[in-house]
Amino acid sequence: PTKLWIDLQLPRGLPRGVWRTGVEAVSADGEILATLPVEIQSHGFDLPRERTLVISAPLEWERLAALWPDEITGASPALLSRDDPRTAGAVKLLDTLVTQAQADRLQVTVPALSGVMKWPAGRAPEGWWGDFDALMGPWLDGTAFKDGVPLRDWPVPRLPELERHADLARAEYWHAALAHLDQAGFLDRFVVLLDET
Repeated sequence: PTKLWIDLQLPRGLPRGVWRTGVEAVSADGEILATLPVEIQSHGFDLPRERTLVISAPLEWERLAALWPDEITGASPALLSRDDPRTAGAVKLLDTLVTQAQADRLQVTVPALSGVMKWPAGRAPEGWWGDFDALMGPWLDGTAFKDGVPLRDWPVPRLPELERHADLARAEYWHAALAHLDQAGFLDRFVVLLDET
């Protein structure tokens, strides 16, 4: 049997009751192949615009690359830029995934996304966050979404090479990352994911 998934955008304030409509299956040349009756039961209440329960799932970079190699292959999660044509496919894919999930009142995150970090010998790490901020900004301030509701939270970037550094250098990274997120006005939207090991 064929299964269909249909998203319906119902108007806010829809009164309690049963609403009937139909969905037509149409061929490429416009011929109506079938009409499926649809019955919608409204309970007469609206879900609040602000999400109070966050259902969130991480999208791992390696898995994205396996599923969408044309968009992801060759793109580094630390070097994604809305202004760089070389990473436009990856940015468009992430925008699509994050936007669709948000429209369905879900949240996906990509923990691998980060700013660019340099570790000069004997000094605190230096970060460049401009492209990261431009990528994340529309998701965190809500301008990427039709309803304007921003994502609730996002993991603070955890660099893959972070564990290779001494405790002091790791602490300096966390301090620099959190200070930047605070300065950018994003700190209240970020969470630190603790390692379970």
